[in-house]
Amino acid sequence: MNVVLKRWIRYFLPIQCVECGDAQFEVLCAVCQTTMLETSAVSLSLEGIDRVAALFRYSGSIKALIHHIKFGPSREGAALLAAVAHRRGSVLPLGDYDWIIPIPGSTARERLRGFCLPDLIFRPMVVTAGGRMSPILRRIRETRPLFELGASERKAEVAGIFSVSPQFVSLGESVLLVDDIVTSGATAQSAADTLRRAGAGRVDLLTVAAA
Repeated sequence: MNVVLKRWIRYFLPIQCVECGDAQFEVLCAVCQTTMLETSAVSLSLEGIDRVAALFRYSGSIKALIHHIKFGPSREGAALLAAVAHRRGSVLPLGDYDWIIPIPGSTARERLRGFCLPDLIFRPMVVTAGGRMSPILRRIRETRPLFELGASERKAEVAGIFSVSPQFVSLGESVLLVDDIVTSGATAQSAADTLRRAGAGRVDLLTVAAA
């Protein structure tokens, strides 16, 4: 849509900021974006993954925006999140990895949304760093909603859910997995295990948010 026309429409039919509720031209207002960018990045540990970092804590504005994107679904919100993530910048050295691989979500949900959220969010940042996104992981089966399950159940549910494209040829090369959110880490651990069995060496994880 033409930018000028879009702003005219928003002037007469403004949307609400998903966090504070003020009428705005974007799904997250400038004040809430600034507040979010002032928060600290998060470091955590997961068994089987060498280093784990998140750009934001999963609360407040970032939680509201991700929820809006995933359950809207909202491509506009995803584009805004990509821009905000780019402004924050990576807390891991993107240029140091041989492979940067998005963790694919549910096939049915990605088909409904029309995009892979981790790919859409991190691609601008990766390109700026001179890297290349390699979507070589595939989900080979769907899972039950993980938020309904305990830790041990989550681990069992996601075991073996990924396969690797033949394009992935690695003899101990370094990999950075990217995702929108890490909660228990079971999905990321399953992805890392799949990549290690395919020959990967170091596997790190960078997410937008950590719960």
